[in-house]
Amino acid sequence: YGGAGTGGAVRRRPRNGSMMSQVMSQVVQDEEELKRSDAEKRAFGRLSSARGVEREIEKLGEVFTRFSALVVEQGESLRLIDQDVEEAALEVEEGQRHVAKTYGIVKGNRGTILKIFATVVVLGVILVTT
Repeated sequence: YGGAGTGGAVRRRPRNGSMMSQVMSQVVQDEEELKRSDAEKRAFGRLSSARGVEREIEKLGEVFTRFSALVVEQGESLRLIDQDVEEAALEVEEGQRHVAKTYGIVKGNRGTILKIFATVVVLGVILVTT
């Protein structure tokens, strides 16, 4: 074993058992790395999912904000519609009073109107016959 280029030190070959333990040790380390790698992938996957959920929650928040603005806007529209309906009801009542008043005036003048009409007809007949 000792050669001229080794400086007098003796190099030994690793024994079969020692080599086997190194291979086994390397296999165990590789398995641990794979396990860590899988664990990291799962962790990153969960992190990505959590971020996705966070984005969806933000979108839901925006939707609810817009929805509440629409509810407020619709409330204002309903208030305006209610106000318009009340004004229309008052105007209808006033219109009914005017119609009743006009009917009373016409009813009271019905006799006068008939007299004038009869006079016009008589004058028309007299003028036509003469």
